[in-house]
Amino acid sequence: MEYVYILIAVLGIGGLFVMTKAYQTKCGNGAKALIGFSFWFAIGGFFFSFFANCCRIDFALVTFCLSLVVAIAIGFDNVAGVVALKYCKMSLYTTFIMAGGMVIPSFFGVLFLSETLSVWRISGIIAVIIALIVPVFEKTGERTSKIGLLLCVAVFVSNGLNNVASKIHQINETALTTQDFLIWINIWYFILAATFSLIYFTIKKNGKGRETDNAEKTPINLKAILLPILWILLTSVVSATGQSFNLLAAKTADASLMYPLITGGGMVLSAVSGRIFFKEKITKLNAISLMIAVVGTLLFAI
Repeated sequence: MEYVYILIAVLGIGGLFVMTKAYQTKCGNGAKALIGFSFWFAIGGFFFSFFANCCRIDFALVTFCLSLVVAIAIGFDNVAGVVALKYCKMSLYTTFIMAGGMVIPSFFGVLFLSETLSVWRISGIIAVIIALIVPVFEKTGERTSKIGLLLCVAVFVSNGLNNVASKIHQINETALTTQDFLIWINIWYFILAATFSLIYFTIKKNGKGRETDNAEKTPINLKAILLPILWILLTSVVSATGQSFNLLAAKTADASLMYPLITGGGMVLSAVSGRIFFKEKITKLNAISLMIAVVGTLLFAI
């Protein structure tokens, strides 16, 4: 049953990739677009889990604390994704964040949860890591600064802690249900997004100073405002569905099995989706990376 949950989780990742990419294409990927996306994404995710949980919000200290860790990790990764565009290649950032989400929980499972790594799993992990690294050697003319490297190391750790915290919650007997966990994650994420937006717009307003009274006012276009919001809410439902099955798999599946599987499967599905929906070019290095990722993912099924 774990493999079914993992498959649905991977499909959720693919759906999230497509819908987030569509939002970025229309609204951009700057700070303002990120704030708007995070704000409504948290609201949509909250109500999805709230209704799935029969309109209940329960409390347990372990859920309360671990959900905060996950929300901070997600928020940091999202902000880092915007900053990374200025200081390093996006392929390098993607490599570190995906590798962290796979490597750290895998070692955590072996060291602290008495999980065993077979030869096939070790080979699969190595293959997926190689698949992640290959695209970094693509010649794009972009340079990586020291800040960029520090940022990559930070998201490596952050995304790893995200998955470790999720795994710990799901196997903790005193923790609440999966949907309760998602409810609290979205509550914290909403608070963080609101705080970040308040800081951002306060700094921006102080930097620009007061607008003149004669400034021309742009008429409000409700359609242009509501359509992106509805799209974000729909995206949050797709993501929440994938997250739910991801967490359900974490209850019983080994961390050293599920996270490499999700990483490899997510890589392949995201690349295929990018080609189908956005006509993204698959270079030779991308093709090699995908083939290695497929082999690595299949090794976990042996």
